[in-house]
Amino acid sequence: MTKLGRSYVSKGDMAEGESWLRRACDAAEGDACYILAWFRAAGVKAPKSPAAYDVVAYLEQAARRGATPLGGAAKAAYNLGVAHLYGYGCDR
Repeated sequence: MTKLGRSYVSKGDMAEGESWLRRACDAAEGDACYILAWFRAAGVKAPKSPAAYDVVAYLEQAARRGATPLGGAAKAAYNLGVAHLYGYGCDR
């Protein structure tokens, strides 16, 4: 499902691509959760905004999935650490 979602995104159909990526994330595909985190990160305006909390939630899901074909879990773990370091999407 992640590949299908990425295919729609690459063709410019963001809504359909995001729909497939959400399904993939719900089906425990870590790469899809990581991609969704980056989609949501584009809208983050402040460290404590609801969007920042959504990004951290997606990163946590991706990091918990373990090894993934595209390396989303490892990238998510790193970015999750950076988010916590700078106080994005978490309560300090």
